[in-house]
Amino acid sequence: MSLGRSLLITAGFVGAFALGAWARPHIDTIDMHRVVAQKNAADSPSTTAAEPRAAEARRIAETTPKARVERAPVSPMSPELHERLQPLLRKGTKMAIAAEGFKSGEQFATLAHASRNLDINFMVLKDRVVTQRKSLVAAIRELKPEANALREAELARAAAKEDVSGIE
Repeated sequence: MSLGRSLLITAGFVGAFALGAWARPHIDTIDMHRVVAQKNAADSPSTTAAEPRAAEARRIAETTPKARVERAPVSPMSPELHERLQPLLRKGTKMAIAAEGFKSGEQFATLAHASRNLDINFMVLKDRVVTQRKSLVAAIRELKPEANALREAELARAAAKEDVSGIE
């Protein structure tokens, strides 16, 4: 190996180290801001535009009869469910692919409503809940830390129950 090549490799390593040393404080600052934002969102009750949606979810839950006749769960592959959920997903979404992996139509509808309400990519949310087996609340907290995850999950579940209730 020639002296020039050795110097060039050494200079490359020194440059990479210097770049890492320079970038580290900036990365730590970004992470710190994210952690502080998550802590603030968890500590203080949110009074955002989600309030009307939460009131709507409570109204739906209160007007839903408590003693219902148990029906067979709606399949996530149900064409009627696909028709109801298509407007919630992005144009061109293949409903058969979107519905894969869900245990019930209600779970599929819940994620579709949560995705739409919070402007989260449906497939990313689906990956967190179906593939990584996280709860919907945990997935929302991860993807949208500034949102009130529990309230949004309840709202999405109430809307999903309403969607599924009309399907036999």
